[in-house]
Amino acid sequence: MNQYYLQQLSTLKDQIKVETPDEHILRIESTPKSPFVYLDSKEGIIILSGTSIPDNVIDFYDPILDFASSYFVGTPKIQVFIRLVYCGSSSSRYFLLLLRKLNEFYLKGTQVNIFWFQEEDEDYYDFYTDGYEYQLNVKFPFNVIELNDADIKELDNFLSRL
Repeated sequence: MNQYYLQQLSTLKDQIKVETPDEHILRIESTPKSPFVYLDSKEGIIILSGTSIPDNVIDFYDPILDFASSYFVGTPKIQVFIRLVYCGSSSSRYFLLLLRKLNEFYLKGTQVNIFWFQEEDEDYYDFYTDGYEYQLNVKFPFNVIELNDADIKELDNFLSRL
């Protein structure tokens, strides 16, 4: 079990602003088809969690990419936490674009670290939710953390309360 990573993520809860509007924060609540999204350029935090098959992928992800491109410039450290339940192929293209942007920041001196949470021993293989596939596209630390069913439930429960 990777309690260390769950504890690292739980320490972020105090940093996440829920109701205070701030131009350096982008928060999008999840729907049955789109993930919870939280970007905070002051704290250097990106969280994506849930299912990603939005009706219009461009309308959903373009503002996220624009925000990251604009507000994370000069951020010294970026921590990314991703937990995908399901991801469509169109969404996966946007994940790659986000990773490329983060890679650009990394190559310019920003410390970037991804924590990609996924289920261990999944019954089926899903290329679009497998962190190991995305890991091949970047130079920065990309931690794939495989969790058992109980830990996945604990993580999903935590993320649902953000």
